[in-house]
Amino acid sequence: MQQRQKFKLLSFTLKAIILWLLVFSAGRVLFILLNNDGTNVIRVVPAFYKGILLDVSAACYLILLPVLIFLWNVFNPSVVKEKIMRWYFIIAISIVVMVETTSIFLFREWGNTLNYRAIRYLLYPSEASASIEWKTIIMAVIISAITISAWNFLFRKTIVLHPNVPEKKWTSVFALIILPLLFMGMRGGFRQISLSESNAYFSENNFLNQAALNKTWYFLRNVLNNVQQKKTFYHFPQFEQAGLIEKLYPEGGHTNWLHHSKPNVVVVILEGWNVDIIESMGGIKGVTPCFDTLAKSGLLFTNMYASGTRTDQGVVSLLSGFPALPDLSIVQDIDKSVKLPSLIKDLKNAGYFTSFIYGGEPEFCNFKTYFVAQGTDKLIDKHSFRKSEQTITWGVPDHILFERASEELHNQREPFLSVILTQSSHQPYDSPFRSSSQNPDNAEKYKASARYMDKAISVFMKKCSNQKWYKNTLFVFVSDHGNMLPLHRDYNDHERFHIPMLLYGNVLDTVLIGNQDSTIANHHDLPAILLSQLGIPHQVYRFSKDVSSPSVVPFAYWSTDNTMGWITENQKIGVNLHNAEVFSWTKKPVAEEQKTGVGYMQEVLKEYEKY
Repeated sequence: MQQRQKFKLLSFTLKAIILWLLVFSAGRVLFILLNNDGTNVIRVVPAFYKGILLDVSAACYLILLPVLIFLWNVFNPSVVKEKIMRWYFIIAISIVVMVETTSIFLFREWGNTLNYRAIRYLLYPSEASASIEWKTIIMAVIISAITISAWNFLFRKTIVLHPNVPEKKWTSVFALIILPLLFMGMRGGFRQISLSESNAYFSENNFLNQAALNKTWYFLRNVLNNVQQKKTFYHFPQFEQAGLIEKLYPEGGHTNWLHHSKPNVVVVILEGWNVDIIESMGGIKGVTPCFDTLAKSGLLFTNMYASGTRTDQGVVSLLSGFPALPDLSIVQDIDKSVKLPSLIKDLKNAGYFTSFIYGGEPEFCNFKTYFVAQGTDKLIDKHSFRKSEQTITWGVPDHILFERASEELHNQREPFLSVILTQSSHQPYDSPFRSSSQNPDNAEKYKASARYMDKAISVFMKKCSNQKWYKNTLFVFVSDHGNMLPLHRDYNDHERFHIPMLLYGNVLDTVLIGNQDSTIANHHDLPAILLSQLGIPHQVYRFSKDVSSPSVVPFAYWSTDNTMGWITENQKIGVNLHNAEVFSWTKKPVAEEQKTGVGYMQEVLKEYEKY
């Protein structure tokens, strides 16, 4: 008896976690039974183990407070704490069951589970009732009531806060073990990147992904993220302009730049490169000799700007033509990101084999969710490499990444689209190259990492040039975002967002070899640029312009969490988004650019809200 008392806290914790895991599993079974549209049972099985990390995380969050109450009762026993514990489980069970049950019926009606957007929509009963039948609501209430009663009975019988508590010494010892394990379980174990929805995504089938997803974990995270991201400075009625997007993106023809109608396409996303490290664009000498050499035989865009400051924003800008927004990332909202158009989806529909090659965590910023939803044929991430090859903070260094990429490209069916995302020039810049300085600062480390990546690209291109597919391939080298380093640019300096983009390959028209295009543009213009050259419609990319068109309107936009910039041939301005006032400019007046720039940002936000 005394021996069992020693393990009371451990027993209490394990019972509670197991019961929560059973709750989530039962909810998953119910979700599958009520929503399965004929999917083979074998295909449903992975949903149970793919979602286990999120289940454990949710269980650890839910058991933390009861464990603390248990400890409190050990050192200060009272009947009140037993009542608090009981009511906690009644409330927690009710919330979890209602989220799980509501998600079942929401998915049937709307195609997604309970989230912040659904809650906002349900605040308007008349609109909500038009989308959800009353019999569905009644059924949900009945199932919730029965399920809550059943689970509450089981929890009450299984988890009891006894008045006769174990001795304090053993409880303290187990508390020192259990509490860190709970926090580790919340985060998903020893991992560089904390848990995200991507951990549950494994299929192009949305039903299977939603079945694997822990509905409670996702709902609470989604609400928290949206509440934190809710901004008041997005809406300035005085800057609304009807027909603004049509004015900025006029319809027109395009100029043929390629002499191959269906080339292979390799998009190399350069982590954090800006023009300050590129000699051929007026930057520091000797950092990117390979890129500078390629530029002499390709088409270099000299006035290209990133619209955001993070990789998650940049990847979606480049592949889906969606501009970055202040303090928002559409790829991290899976209900929106899975609906985006993309180069991957369009080229796959045109007969291309598609792949994404990356040496980091696939769950980072929900990349896996995005690429799976877009129907990518093959995903390569750090788990596709040996542990011994994962030698930098972010995973696999770029020379190993490019070596793997050259092998993958050699074996891919033509035509193919392959997206390669680099990462060695990401802070902390722990590339295999070292700065010549004895005590290098971040600027020196950044330059060293860029030199290293440039060398890796050189080796990669030499290997590619020996392959049969090389002569039929268009290479696109473009940054995901800019950088304040190495010149320590100001946070709101337009040049911080000034990035390189280069088209290179034998498929380029010979008259373009060594040319430079100075049209002011954003990297989210890539979809329109590329698709127009391939003869594929691109109207669905509302904020992507084809710079080869004679009617193109030259402009660029960028944003941070609290500011935005607008760049035209006339001037460059910076705008404070809390009050829409211009805080920097190259010349006056600023009213026209201010009105257009803020109006443009609001149009992008409205589009974001639509998804």
